[in-house]
Amino acid sequence: MKPVYYTFATPKGHYVYDRNSNSLLSIAAHEHEALCDPSHKHYEVVLQTFQDKGYCKVGNLKKIQHPECPMLPYHMKSRIQQLILQVVQRCNLFCEYCSYSGQYNQRTHANKDMSLETAYKSIDFLMKHSTDLEAVNISFYGGEPLLALDTIKSCVEYVKSEYSDRKVMYNTTTNGTLFTEESVSFLQAENFSVMISLDGPAFVHDKHRKFIDGRGSFDTVMKGAEYIKEYFPKLYRSITFNAVISPESDYKCVKDFFDAETVLQDATLRSAPVNDVGSKVRVEYDDAYFITGRRETLKVLLCALGFISPKSVSKLFIPDFSNIETFRKGIDAYMPLPETDHHGGPCLPGVARLFVDVNGYFYPCERVSETSEAMRIGHIDTGFDIEKAIKILNIGELTEEECLNCWNFRFCGLCVAFVEKDGKLDKLTKLSSCTAMLNDSDYKLRVLCLFKEMEVLFSEVSFDEKISDISV
Repeated sequence: MKPVYYTFATPKGHYVYDRNSNSLLSIAAHEHEALCDPSHKHYEVVLQTFQDKGYCKVGNLKKIQHPECPMLPYHMKSRIQQLILQVVQRCNLFCEYCSYSGQYNQRTHANKDMSLETAYKSIDFLMKHSTDLEAVNISFYGGEPLLALDTIKSCVEYVKSEYSDRKVMYNTTTNGTLFTEESVSFLQAENFSVMISLDGPAFVHDKHRKFIDGRGSFDTVMKGAEYIKEYFPKLYRSITFNAVISPESDYKCVKDFFDAETVLQDATLRSAPVNDVGSKVRVEYDDAYFITGRRETLKVLLCALGFISPKSVSKLFIPDFSNIETFRKGIDAYMPLPETDHHGGPCLPGVARLFVDVNGYFYPCERVSETSEAMRIGHIDTGFDIEKAIKILNIGELTEEECLNCWNFRFCGLCVAFVEKDGKLDKLTKLSSCTAMLNDSDYKLRVLCLFKEMEVLFSEVSFDEKISDISV
């Protein structure tokens, strides 16, 4: 075993992150130089100096095992938080980068709907296995879920009839092309949260999000958004617009569209790259994509530091600051690492987001492959396969040696979706994602140091107030 720490430098300073104590320390240039190179002539002396103070010691982590492993059966019995019902596998669009398009090692769209019997059984299962919670969430997923509006309505009525004493929140993810007075009135009346897919201006959105006959869907989506904003403002406030940024997209044009489009002026926005997990084709982005992303993220930081106006910040990138703030909270206090632990990433399978497909099979969430035997953790008629769920929860065991010696162990967010290959949990597939995890944590550490060097405390930064200024 060796000391587990990470050294890096910024234009204004030198730092070491110590994994054992979860501490970020400012160090001298000569200390940085020595700690970076075990063959350095002063390495042992400098290292000993830090170890005498309780830092840069040999890793005290001895075993990779999720701390919630013994409690997983209890959570599955009494604390399921969210049920995601795949009410339909059909879709009225054919989006090229959709995980069901045929370009992924995943099922494809099919002419299958969830029966009301399966839907009701799933709701019963949720209610029976969430008795220790005050509130639960039921989500409707597809395909395009609004193709099964009657099923969704029936599910909500079933909850009202059979579980009137339970607090239930509803949400759905839709391509935004099937909004009618009937569907929108229902969604607003039942306090749904809605996520709508919108990739940018027409020439960007229509390139991939097309109807079955080849027509672009942009105009239909925008008309629906305008209609909701004008006549159903309560529902509009619960909508999040999600943009998938494909490699061929002009990222700057997408950003400019969301910043300028009046219909979206007060909307909640988020964006994500094309999912490359299980893709049969290589997903590659050019330099322009990364340049735009880095420039806009820098603007977010400059705004948080008070150097530029909130009006200069793209709303599409505001969530970046929340991610950094969450990271900062995880490094704020001295937290000794126990001898047995597990990196972040895998949520409690079947508890945080129980996904039930049209046939009643259970999966950890909607993001994993439905063709993977490793991901199938039960069925509505037989209940959970706890052994499979435990393997998913403990994916760190696949790479135990590497994890025991990794400085990024505390910050790693690698979930099981990045570990599966050919229906199995695969070590090499998991390791192939490590670089991205390391780079992400390195970036966030540098941002924290930037705030330190600028003598700005996170407690002094109220980005919520700045966000509200953007639309002024």
